[in-house]
Amino acid sequence: YNLLLDGEEPETLVRWQEAAQAHIEESNRQIHLQQQYLSSLQLQISTLEKQIAGEDADAPLRRALRTHMNALLALQQSRFDYIEALSETVLLDRKFLDEITLQHDRLSMLDFLSWAWGVIRSSWDFEIWVIDEQPLTVRKLVVGILVFLIGMVLARYMIRIFHSRILPERLTKTGTGAALEKIFTYTAYTLVALFVLRIVNIPLEAFAFLGGALAIGFGLGAQNLFNNFLSWFIVMAERTISIGDLVEVEGVVGIVEDIGARRTRIRTGENIDILVPNSSFLEKNVTNWTMIDHRIRTHVSVGVAYGTDPSLVEQILTEAAGAIHRILKFPQPFVLFGSFGDNALVFEIHFWIYVEKIIERRLVQSRLRFEIARRFREAGITIAFPQRDVHLDAAHPVPVRLLQEEPDDRKPVPRKECRES
Repeated sequence: YNLLLDGEEPETLVRWQEAAQAHIEESNRQIHLQQQYLSSLQLQISTLEKQIAGEDADAPLRRALRTHMNALLALQQSRFDYIEALSETVLLDRKFLDEITLQHDRLSMLDFLSWAWGVIRSSWDFEIWVIDEQPLTVRKLVVGILVFLIGMVLARYMIRIFHSRILPERLTKTGTGAALEKIFTYTAYTLVALFVLRIVNIPLEAFAFLGGALAIGFGLGAQNLFNNFLSWFIVMAERTISIGDLVEVEGVVGIVEDIGARRTRIRTGENIDILVPNSSFLEKNVTNWTMIDHRIRTHVSVGVAYGTDPSLVEQILTEAAGAIHRILKFPQPFVLFGSFGDNALVFEIHFWIYVEKIIERRLVQSRLRFEIARRFREAGITIAFPQRDVHLDAAHPVPVRLLQEEPDDRKPVPRKECRES
C-alpha cells in the first residue's frame, strides 16, 4: 500500500526486496515438504483401502479402518489447501518484487545519487576497531593510506635532492655516499610511517605485542639477518670495501656494484651478478685488489733455452714491457732471474698496471706475451719446451749390434705381384 501510494526510500525498497526474496525461498521449501508429506499420506490411504476391501476384515475392523481413512483424507485435504495458500503467497511475493522493480525504475537520478551518498556516508564512518577508546574508521584508514602514499613520493623526491645536491660528488661514487643515502632513506620512511600512525590515532603501544613477536623472531630465526645488518654498519664504518672495488671472496672475483643492508652485489667478468652476505666480509678472507688505489702489480713468467745470454733476455723483457702503453712507467718494470729450471732458464718481468675491470689484468698480460714472443723470435732466442737428456753410466762400453731385418711372410703381397701369380 505504501509502495503504490506514497513510494518509499531506496533503502526501504532494498530491505523489502530482500525480505520478499527470502519469503519466496521459504515458501517454496515448505511446498516441497508438504508435497513429500502428501505422498506419504497417499500411500497410507491406499493401504487402508486394500485392508477394508479384504475378505478377512470383520465389520468392527472395517468401521475402525474407515474412520482412520476418513481422518487421513481430511488431513490430505488440509495439506492441499495449505499448498494452495503457499502458492498464492509466492505469487503475491513475486508481484511485490515486480512492483519494487517498477518503483526502482521510477526513481530519478538525484534520488539514486542521494541514496548512494547515504550508503557511502554510513560506510565512511564505519568503525573497524577501537584502540584505547580511539576508533579507527574507514575514513581515517583511507586518509592514512593517502598520506602514506604522498609521503613516500615526497621522501623519494627528497632522497634524489640529497643524492644530487647535498652529497659531495666525490662521495656519490663510493660506498660512503651509498651508505648515507640508505640511512637517509630508512629514516625518511620511518618518519612517514610514524606520521601516518599519528593521523589515524593508532598509539605505538598497539605494536607492543608485535615488537615482542619480532624480538622472539630475531632470537629464534633471524640471527643471520641481524648479523648481516650489523655487518653492514661495520663494513661502512671501517670502509673495507666500497662501490667500484675489485674484490675476491671465496674464489669469486668481481666489481662491487651495490652494498645493501643485508647483502652486497658483485658483478663478475662474465656479467653475472652474485649476492654475497655482508657477514662474509667479516668472517672470511677477502682480497680487495683496489682498496687503496687501482694500481696493482703483476708479472709474466717465461723460460728460455740453456745457453741464452741472460743480460740479453733482461734487455728484451724490459723493452717489451715499455712498448705496452697500459703498463705504468712508474714504478718501473723490473726483471728477476727466477730459477734454473729443469728445462729452461726462468725469468719474471714484474710491472704495475691501472685496473678498473677484472679482465684488464689478463689483457695486459696477454699483450705482453705477444710482444715478448715477437721480440724473442727476432733476436733468435728460443723459448724452451720440456725435454730430457738420458745419460748411460756403464762400467764397460755398451755393445751395439746391427741386425738385418728378416722378411716377414705375413706382410701383404703387392697388388701387381698378385696379378702375375
